[in-house]
Amino acid sequence: MSTTTQTPAPSLAVVPPPRAANGVLSTHATSHREHLGVHDALRFGPQNLHHTTSLSTAHPAQNRLEKWDETRDNLNLTMQRNLFGLGAPVRTLMERRIVSHNPHFPTQGMSNLHLDILNGKDETLEPVDFLPSEVASEQLDIHSHMERKYRI
Repeated sequence: MSTTTQTPAPSLAVVPPPRAANGVLSTHATSHREHLGVHDALRFGPQNLHHTTSLSTAHPAQNRLEKWDETRDNLNLTMQRNLFGLGAPVRTLMERRIVSHNPHFPTQGMSNLHLDILNGKDETLEPVDFLPSEVASEQLDIHSHMERKYRI
């Protein structure tokens, strides 16, 4: 039996669909309950309180906010495909992959302006752009970095 992963179908949805925390629409909670909301322990075994509480504690908008960038990117690629054909999103994804491989000097901070331009993040201002990170505050010289990398 082989397991295959399916890629999501292109969609023009602006907002991600509501999903459970694991990314799958959950029918587990409703299939183990009667129409009155009482768990049938004789048919389905003991009730799993962890599963019940994990589904109820997540806010409906939480998944939509977490998947917002992915859905926006999928929408842009789908629109490129509909307007310009299959070659446009393939080229965009190929350029992103090429640009994401960015060998850099080990002690310098890594900034990938090309990838930001391809993703459309060059015109936005985020806290990571102007606040120092913990990695940047740890200024090492090249010798100590190579000694740590090769365990010398």
